[in-house]
Amino acid sequence: MKIQSLTPTNLRTIISKSNTTAMGKKHRYPQFEKAYFLKCLDYVEVNCNQKCFCKIMHNNHTWVIKADLDFNIFLEHFINLWARGSKSIISKANNQGNVSGRLKNAVPALRALKNRWNNWDKKGRSLPCLANTYRKTYLCDNSFEEIEYLINEIVDECKDDTTGIYTSKIISQIFPDIAIPFDTASKSEMRRSGYNPSLYGNGPLKNDIIELIKKHKLSFHQFRELDDAPSNQTMWIPTPSLSGKPTSCSRVIDKLFYS
Repeated sequence: MKIQSLTPTNLRTIISKSNTTAMGKKHRYPQFEKAYFLKCLDYVEVNCNQKCFCKIMHNNHTWVIKADLDFNIFLEHFINLWARGSKSIISKANNQGNVSGRLKNAVPALRALKNRWNNWDKKGRSLPCLANTYRKTYLCDNSFEEIEYLINEIVDECKDDTTGIYTSKIISQIFPDIAIPFDTASKSEMRRSGYNPSLYGNGPLKNDIIELIKKHKLSFHQFRELDDAPSNQTMWIPTPSLSGKPTSCSRVIDKLFYS
């Protein structure tokens, strides 16, 4: 799937199908997205200049992880979004011991993250505190370049995740409006489309998204609205409200490759 060959209508159809497919599975993860936005994120002004691509698209805000987010809250939403709500991951991530089966990649990565979470820079600043300072979106100029050092540190800490799948989900949850996660199927789809999943959306994929936006003259709001989950009351249960705040760029792009 080459992004630049699609229209906004095509994209909206693909994403809607992705949401419907997810709701047809046992986990129904779109239902947990809203709680994640409410409990783990802040909607703040971007700190880019007026020439940034996001400003050209009439954007002023981005989603960032809460600076004081506790690891256990992060973990609770991680399992709901990415691990089929598996409560066993919580107990295993908070304890030592061997793990096997489906958990053998997720648990070591989460344990490593927890061990460094509150003092990531070894100067008393936590990982969410550091990540919160990068108030950019996926479509901002140099957004990936600015967070690259933190991404590399997370990848290094999570090296026992040999698939990289859970690491990508961790990175996306840390940088919710920038980094694109992947699973086994979407990883393959990205590669077939000529994109490197390990770039978390950077590189050719970002270039193609930008070219599509320019071609169809989309505003930032219109781009975010390609994801129909927030407007579907079965997926995003109406209360409590996000007061009209949109979904993140990461969710829009992730769902293009999820099936």
